Amino acid sequence: MVPVKRERWRTIFGLTPPSTSSKMGQPSTWALLVLVIGATILPFLPALTYGFVYDDDVQVLDTVALRSWQSPAAFFIKSVWIPGKSALPISYRYYRPLFFLWLRLSAAVFGLHAFWWHLASILAHVGATALVFFFLRRHFLNPWASTVGALIFGLHPAHMESVAWISGVTDPLAATAILGSLLLWFRKRESPSIRLQAGALGLYAAALLCKETAVVMPGLVFVYTLWHLRGNADAASRPAGLLKIALREALPFAGVAGVYLGVRLALLHSLPKMAGSVSRHDVLLSAPSIFLFYLRHLLWPFGLRLFYDFRVITDARDMGFWIPLAVLGILGAGLLYGLRRPRGVVIPAAAAWVAIPILPVADIALFQRDDFVHDRYLYLPVLGLAIVCGALLEHLISGARQSVGKRLALPCVTLLLAGMAALTAVQSTQWQNNLALYTRAAEHSANTMARNNLASEYAARGRLQEAKTILVGVTQDRPDFWLADYNLGYVNYRLNQLDGAETFLRRSIALNPEDPDGHVYLGLTFFREGRSQEAAAQLREAIAQKADGEGYHFALGVVLREQGHVEEARAEFREELRYHPANGITQMALAGMDKDAPGVQRQ
Repeated sequence: MVPVKRERWRTIFGLTPPSTSSKMGQPSTWALLVLVIGATILPFLPALTYGFVYDDDVQVLDTVALRSWQSPAAFFIKSVWIPGKSALPISYRYYRPLFFLWLRLSAAVFGLHAFWWHLASILAHVGATALVFFFLRRHFLNPWASTVGALIFGLHPAHMESVAWISGVTDPLAATAILGSLLLWFRKRESPSIRLQAGALGLYAAALLCKETAVVMPGLVFVYTLWHLRGNADAASRPAGLLKIALREALPFAGVAGVYLGVRLALLHSLPKMAGSVSRHDVLLSAPSIFLFYLRHLLWPFGLRLFYDFRVITDARDMGFWIPLAVLGILGAGLLYGLRRPRGVVIPAAAAWVAIPILPVADIALFQRDDFVHDRYLYLPVLGLAIVCGALLEHLISGARQSVGKRLALPCVTLLLAGMAALTAVQSTQWQNNLALYTRAAEHSANTMARNNLASEYAARGRLQEAKTILVGVTQDRPDFWLADYNLGYVNYRLNQLDGAETFLRRSIALNPEDPDGHVYLGLTFFREGRSQEAAAQLREAIAQKADGEGYHFALGVVLREQGHVEEARAEFREELRYHPANGITQMALAGMDKDAPGVQRQ
């Protein structure tokens, strides 16, 4: 193995340890860190007034936080969230035990006060940004370059989905672990140590247990090692050994990823799999458009929202394939040219941070139709932009024209950072509640997921006829969309249009028989029609799928009581209270049975 030359390693990546004292008029590292932290917090302060939105009701309120009877140890040995009805249908199971543990601890400390949940998410993002600052200090000699780069990372509008949405905290948590792992690995490269290596691998394992996309880290280690050695004169003289050494450094991290995938497969009996809406052929043809989409949002973060219209490319003759491919080819040529520059070593680092984390999410076969792209997938790629901007600033304020560069840099950087902060603060307001979130998405696209979710929110607010109008259009556009069929059946049930309710609930069950709520409302529809035997059968099927479903045992108890099965009804009411002891309506029904009085009337 070619020995690591510490000074050369520092020269290539600027790996100078952060200074804690002022030099030549420069502020201390800690003063700059305070600046980064303070500025990063500001645009996200409005999020403290936001509520639980999108899938927070499933991930936070229902599946994890409120299941006080479920041991947190279960998070590590089985899937916690196997969603039925939710805003986002998922085609595979999640294995994120540390994220679920975060939710449980937050629920124990914060209860259901959204303010504290949002504060915790903001602080998680601030923590990740602080590590970005230290990470960039190991890339640039000028502390202002790393400061500006960290501010670009912290203030970028693409982060609002990961910060303003409580369930999006997986990204800051995983990024914090990845950056901590890389910082330890850098130190290990300078001063080989088993403890540093073990720490780096341990933090990487923690990142994987927060979010699956952390699997990309071995690729980052490979790129950093390769270009470190490329700049080493001794290593460069032996090109045959470059790849071998880079692979050797990346291999332990790949091993951790392999163990994670093996454990995941053993516990869940499942790996991420195709959702069925896109073929592998179409994935390849659509990949250039996917990368261009994310590059555009990285460089021009305007008009951000939860859902987008994305056209899947199915024909190689489509210009939607060739134009993005040509643009990416030009960018690739620029990358190759930049590698020939004296300080071109920052270019592969930046390119790696942009491209490698996008690779897993570019496989849109894993996702449901109309749910292919999200800005939260840019959380790590923003670091690539931060590296580029830091390098440009360092170049601008150094060299022969240093004074001119400084005069230009200050107003340009100030305008850029102020603009990003303003964009983040303004655009994040859509995350204040579901109505604002889905209205913005539906107004700016024809996305059926956005329209379905807006209709669902209308229904929750009692605007049933508006919801029905939207859902009729969605079911016509997407006959295979079970969630829209379920919602339309539910709305018809609420409107007491029972024929329509039965029709669409049966369609939703046929498309997704594993959704328990479909069985519940079909059973309630039968009950309203006086078909109590069929109603009981549907409710029992729902309970078999989800024994702790809120209201499931209560509904079955009402049906059994109507049939005259008093003891069975009482047992179901008690079972409801076992899972949901604060359910007042069940308590009243049970007390009413003891007095031979009717329970709560059917709606």
